[in-house]
Amino acid sequence: MKLLLIFAIASVSWAQAAITITRTCLPSVVKPGATLTCTDTMSGGNTSTTGPAGVQWQFTPSQAMGTPAATAGAAAIAAGKSVSSNSSGLILVSGINQNLIADGVLAVVTYQVPLSASCPGNSPCLVFNPSNAVGSTIGGGAIAVTINPTLAVSVSNFCDLNADGAVNSADVAIEVTAVLNGTAADRNGDTKTNVQDVVLIDVAAAGGACLATK
Repeated sequence: MKLLLIFAIASVSWAQAAITITRTCLPSVVKPGATLTCTDTMSGGNTSTTGPAGVQWQFTPSQAMGTPAATAGAAAIAAGKSVSSNSSGLILVSGINQNLIADGVLAVVTYQVPLSASCPGNSPCLVFNPSNAVGSTIGGGAIAVTINPTLAVSVSNFCDLNADGAVNSADVAIEVTAVLNGTAADRNGDTKTNVQDVVLIDVAAAGGACLATK
């Protein structure tokens, strides 16, 4: 009996030291108004007999992006778990069963990038800050979870002509000047620089989607 108890404790301890959550997002450069798809994966050698019974973690975006749509990944599905999320970026994986979760994709999380999103110089500025990570044993005990370093995604906004991180009257002025001076500043891909290009920047500066393609 003592040997069995020691073995059980050792098995739980091994699982507790092995959980890491890693997020990857595509595309790495996203446009305002587009969909950003992120995959959250658990690694560390967990199996269906040594893994956690449930896991939670949080990636808080640096810009307001609403409540993400989170669906169960292959590893969560295999363990009969469901995925829930809130507007703060908290992801919860759990299920009405006694199954343990093996390594693999726990959740696929999609965000709608705000029309107002922009990065100065198109540098990575849409940051997902990790926090609030913990796993649970089958008995409701805590399991330490490590989240990989902060992830940053670049927002490419072709309407931010001066690359200051905002689309406003200053960008409109740049395009108007280009049209009046005959300077090449095509924004819709038709190889011409005219009022059509100005209108694209006007709309974005007024809070609409940036439809400029270059």
